[in-house]
Amino acid sequence: YSMQLPDDFRAAMKVWQRVTMPGYPRHARYGADAGKENPSFLDPELFVQAVHEPARGGFSRHMGPWIVEIAPSPSPLDPGWFCERLDAFLGAVPRDFPFAVELRDRKLLTPAYANTLQKHGASHVFNYWSRMPRIADQMRVTGLLEATPLVVRLLLPPGQRYADLKEAYAPFDRLVAPQPEMRQDVVTLVRAALERDLECYVIVNNKAEGSSPLTVRALAELLVD
Repeated sequence: YSMQLPDDFRAAMKVWQRVTMPGYPRHARYGADAGKENPSFLDPELFVQAVHEPARGGFSRHMGPWIVEIAPSPSPLDPGWFCERLDAFLGAVPRDFPFAVELRDRKLLTPAYANTLQKHGASHVFNYWSRMPRIADQMRVTGLLEATPLVVRLLLPPGQRYADLKEAYAPFDRLVAPQPEMRQDVVTLVRAALERDLECYVIVNNKAEGSSPLTVRALAELLVD
């Protein structure tokens, strides 16, 4: 991939889920680990050895932010414990590339979480995800609009399941369910980021509206309107 990209192209890269999953879902794909806690959750040494060093060696000239997607846990996470773990992780990992943390549990979106990100200069991923507050509400959390780069991920409308929309929206060549509220939130967020001179990444999944390229086009048209 690195050889095929323009020199000025930067890509966001998700961190290996062995590092970012608090526990393994009760699903056959995880084999004997299904339903168990993950002892490697936010392990900085594993991140450096298995993720950072290989990426730096083969992809460094195109590296944008690391996306640390905190997957839903089989058992509820204590927000305080999570912030302590995140603080230790961000304080121990190399910082040659920026970090952006994505939550999938609204209970973890706390002032302490925002303070932890600010302490380490890490970004929050403003996501459109079925179990998270709308992007406009995430913007109201003090401190989340300060770090660069600003990262947005548009994934699933509220109350929807990935597998259901994958089947309903295929072959992803049209806008099946436009989300005007989502679009307006993104435009407001990106404009606020640009006013602060923050670098922006907007990452769109087909399951947001039915076709990620068409969603990107719609957002671009709104931004220049």
